[in-house]
Amino acid sequence: MQASSNSTSVEGPEDVLRQRSQQNSLETKPIEAVHKPHGRIPNSPLAASTISFILGSLFSLGASMYLYGGFRYWWSTYQLGFFLASWAAFHWGEFAVTAGWNREKCSVDSFLLDNGMMYHVAHSVALAEYLVTLWLKPQFKTHAYVSGIGEGINSSCNISLTAF
Repeated sequence: MQASSNSTSVEGPEDVLRQRSQQNSLETKPIEAVHKPHGRIPNSPLAASTISFILGSLFSLGASMYLYGGFRYWWSTYQLGFFLASWAAFHWGEFAVTAGWNREKCSVDSFLLDNGMMYHVAHSVALAEYLVTLWLKPQFKTHAYVSGIGEGINSSCNISLTAF
């Protein structure tokens, strides 16, 4: 593959590694203007590490809730724990994949946390539906095979979306 006069063109994987070694490894600034962050979350190593810490804490809480079958509160069931753990793992995984294999486009937006208002509305409605159903009709949440099918679908979707 021939390198063109464009300064971002490279000849092979060795050139990509050489180019990356010349950059500051703590930078989260995308190279192309198309991939600049939206600006709602500061694009800094501190912001990226804070978001990673929060997602990791949420994953740990959700995984613990799932593994222990919930906690002593009526709303903390293993289904909610699985939802929180898979949500946090997906968003952290999106950043990790971008940082590892597409660093030229890496920014705090790579966490995919700011996908627009409808994204937040959809998750809020899903959590509200879960809590209202659990409160009014808790017997609807006791079918383990239905939860198992949902966990399998959720896991396979998260894996396939992160991989591609």
